[in-house]
Amino acid sequence: MNANVLITGANGNIGRKLLVNLLNNTSAAIYAVASSEEKVYSALDAEGVKNTERIFAVKSDEFLSESWDNIFDFDAVHLAFSRRNKPNEDIADSIDYSDKVFRKLKKLNANRVINLSSQGVYGNCREIRTESTKPAPSSQYTMAKYASEKIFNIYFSDMPGSAANIRLDSVVQSQNLVQALCRQAKYDGLIKLKGGDQCFSYIDINDAASALLALLKYDGRWNNVYNVGLNNGRITLLELAGKIADYSRKSSGNAVKIDLDRQPTDIWAGMDASSFMKDTGWTPMYSIEDMIAHMYENV
Repeated sequence: MNANVLITGANGNIGRKLLVNLLNNTSAAIYAVASSEEKVYSALDAEGVKNTERIFAVKSDEFLSESWDNIFDFDAVHLAFSRRNKPNEDIADSIDYSDKVFRKLKKLNANRVINLSSQGVYGNCREIRTESTKPAPSSQYTMAKYASEKIFNIYFSDMPGSAANIRLDSVVQSQNLVQALCRQAKYDGLIKLKGGDQCFSYIDINDAASALLALLKYDGRWNNVYNVGLNNGRITLLELAGKIADYSRKSSGNAVKIDLDRQPTDIWAGMDASSFMKDTGWTPMYSIEDMIAHMYENV
């Protein structure tokens, strides 16, 4: 990989994990872009990072200014984006910011560029999604993610094999469902469900960061789109609750009752990540059982 790596949204949940991965597994100089330099160092402190000699914190406004050109021979990872539960104007601002970032990276002659997108661009299709599945965003957030992909492709159309959109599965630490079910099991001994057949898929945040590092280390020709997640991994709401109940019983001896109000549902998830795994050699380390165990112990 290149001698320098630039990350936008470096203080975010995935960004800070990627910073740690880069520090521990490469010798690259890391340019960490965030709304303030203090946020970068606070994130590193939260991760227990003491040696920051190879990290250069850069304020977003400074990075986007006409005069900033303090990096060369570099790869870039664009992570900065509003969360799905933020106001619509924040999501719109994220598209504008992405456009400015891509323009800046093009001007700086980035060697390779990764744009973090979402499995949500596929919408609510029943089948396991491959990269050839037709996008069908069903919310303003996922439409914004898909729009950012399209803008990204315009800027880097002349860099085939060196620019990739990562359609990432739902990061379990950023979702409320598993946490809420674990809390019910741990403190109430009762999990209340409506539906039961809703289908979900998740990835651990540490696996998300290690996947990005794996792509940066891969020196072959990148695909324009990669799915990243538990390969073909999907779980129904009832199955998820059952696994949480099993973990509660095994870890603490607490029996957990599941109160199911069976209702018809139409929620689907799951991606084929075999293309990414084949190219990079990456495999996820954390199973859904591992994610549940960590979530249960920390609620």
